[in-house]
Amino acid sequence: MAVAVGAAHGGAQPWLTSYDAAYLWLAESRGLPLATLDAALRTACTAAGVETLPG
Repeated sequence: MAVAVGAAHGGAQPWLTSYDAAYLWLAESRGLPLATLDAALRTACTAAGVETLPG
């Protein structure tokens, strides 16, 4: 299942799985960086201003 994430960011994020959206939301809401090798999730993190750790 994929969900559209990004209404709060002008819809800038690509389609993500519900799991990826949850990881992104958690990192954003806690102000923490996210470790991922998933290209779509890294792109969404960049668009949302969430730091990603080198992978």
